[in-house]
Amino acid sequence: MRGITIIVFMVLVIGGQVDAQERKPLELSLGVEMSLPAHPDQFTDGWKAGPGGMFGVGYNVASNIDIMAKAEYHVFPHDPPLPYTNDTDKGRKRIFMFGVDGVANERIGAGPVGFVFLAGVGVAHATVFGIEQGGDTVIRETAETGIYFNVGGGFQWDVGKGKALFIHGRYVGILTEEEGTSFFPITVGFRF
Repeated sequence: MRGITIIVFMVLVIGGQVDAQERKPLELSLGVEMSLPAHPDQFTDGWKAGPGGMFGVGYNVASNIDIMAKAEYHVFPHDPPLPYTNDTDKGRKRIFMFGVDGVANERIGAGPVGFVFLAGVGVAHATVFGIEQGGDTVIRETAETGIYFNVGGGFQWDVGKGKALFIHGRYVGILTEEEGTSFFPITVGFRF
């Protein structure tokens, strides 16, 4: 634990020494996510917060504006509400997302910290699978695909020439034929 603390401290101290950065035309972003179910009630009541990840390629169109193509993966473990808790088991909801975001980065003064605002659209594919009740599989697999939109913001910390750590919070809404789904992913990542 002490080693991780020292590494984080060194990154923050070195990042504090970075002057205004020269941006590259193409940048990669990698992030890990924790997503919280938001809507509808069956989603918030029947599923737990789950992990995810993202990968993006950003094209720098102005000094503080990027267009980013990205892919994301989210997993929500099944968490049935009472009285089904003892009888229902397993199950996952997976969401694959492919889309494009507009990302604006606004520095706070001359320091290495900046605000990040983002919004975008894309295609989401959600799959529910492996739900068992009383030892029998009641949902082997169901899937739906829809358009999604997301909007959010956060902070970034420049840590070297063309490199930054970031944390974003977003609202994601997936529009489908039936009732849509929404959730809140929190992303911690690295842009280089």
